[in-house]
Amino acid sequence: ARRHLLKGNHESVADPNLVGRYNVPSFWKVADTALECTADKGIKRPNMNSVVNELKEAIAMCNTMWNSEFSNSVAQQKSEACVSFYNNPLVDEEIEAINPAPR
Repeated sequence: ARRHLLKGNHESVADPNLVGRYNVPSFWKVADTALECTADKGIKRPNMNSVVNELKEAIAMCNTMWNSEFSNSVAQQKSEACVSFYNNPLVDEEIEAINPAPR
C-alpha cells in the first residue's frame, strides 16, 4: 500500500466497493496519517492525540465537502457511506483504547 500511496495512487488502495463513494481529500488525510504512524523510528511517529485529531479532521472534511458540493440526496448517500466507515466498531474501540478511562 505504501508504494501505491507514495505514487499518489489511492484507487489501488481503497476498497473497490467504495469507488466513487468516498471523499478523496479525507482519504488522503487518513492515508498520510497512517504512513506517518509507520515511520521506522518511533520518534518520527505522531503521538496518539495527533492521530485522533487528524482522523477527526478527516471526518469533518468528509462531511463538510459532501454537504456543500452535492445535492441533498447524493450528499445523504455519501454521508451515510462516510459515517458507516468511520463508525466502524473497531475504529471506536481503537479510539477508546488510546483514551483510557480514569481509575
